[in-house]
Amino acid sequence: MANGLDTAKSFYHSPLPAHTPKRIRFVHHPVGFTGLHIQPILVGFLFPGGSWWWGMIWYGWALAGAVAVEAAPERLQRPIALATVVAGAMVSPLLPGPAGLNWLPVVLLLKLVLAHGVPEGKGAPQRATVACTTEAGRD
Repeated sequence: MANGLDTAKSFYHSPLPAHTPKRIRFVHHPVGFTGLHIQPILVGFLFPGGSWWWGMIWYGWALAGAVAVEAAPERLQRPIALATVVAGAMVSPLLPGPAGLNWLPVVLLLKLVLAHGVPEGKGAPQRATVACTTEAGRD
């Protein structure tokens, strides 16, 4: 939940000082941050019912979602993140994984792709205008 708060997003999506070490820049970047989350791979190997491919699928899914969000124009970042999470939520129950851990991919995608990957507060939101017209002679 913390990754979805404005303070965390403003920290991770703000520019770093020029002298910041490369390893800190890597962790600070949304794709690098996502790349460090190897939990699905570990769960696939270590828990009964898991397999190497289960963990790799979800690790790759999260990483691909983070890359897609990062590469997208600002107006498409949230829809791409939401599509990544919704598709993952629909596929997760269909793939055999460790018993009782089918929730892990969805939480991972929510945390890394949607909550962490989409910056907040960039520019003012555009307001929609609604035009009201009346026909002549009608009240």
